[in-house]
Amino acid sequence: MAAIGWRLLKKLTIPLNLNKNEAERRLEFPGGGEIWVKSADNPDSLRGEGLDLAIFDECAFIKEEAWIDSIRPALTDTQGNAVFISTPAGKNWFWKLWLRAQVDEDWQAWHYPSVSNPFLDPEEINQAKTELPDRTFRQEYLAEFIEHEGAVFRKIGQALYSPAVDELNRHKHHNTYQ
Repeated sequence: MAAIGWRLLKKLTIPLNLNKNEAERRLEFPGGGEIWVKSADNPDSLRGEGLDLAIFDECAFIKEEAWIDSIRPALTDTQGNAVFISTPAGKNWFWKLWLRAQVDEDWQAWHYPSVSNPFLDPEEINQAKTELPDRTFRQEYLAEFIEHEGAVFRKIGQALYSPAVDELNRHKHHNTYQ
């Protein structure tokens, strides 16, 4: 993920002609500011000096320890901010942050499902809806938080439903109360 972010950031800042350190994935601004692109695969590698802003891309797929043990403490020195961007991945720590933003006035949350993206072809989205499992479509395209645990057994009620059993139960119920 860090390599993808680094390539995009370099492309976006071409007109600014900034100093780039490829080895450290770092951009240097003339006034002394810096942007670093780092991987959170090893949360301890994120420790260091104070930060003004941290942006987590695909946050739901990053270990919570990266935030709790490394980045949150580094924001204290500067009273910096954090932005968490992600496709949901079950009801994990990203989901908890989403819930917090619903009740804490110091936090904000936005929900932009892929289906509302004007740059995506609606026909492609419809095709994905017909080809993908409902759970995958809802998570990846509708940006819904879907519970992972217990997901092995889905739509049990539909699978167990039988019109014949329903008719038998209705007849039995009718006879019981006559």
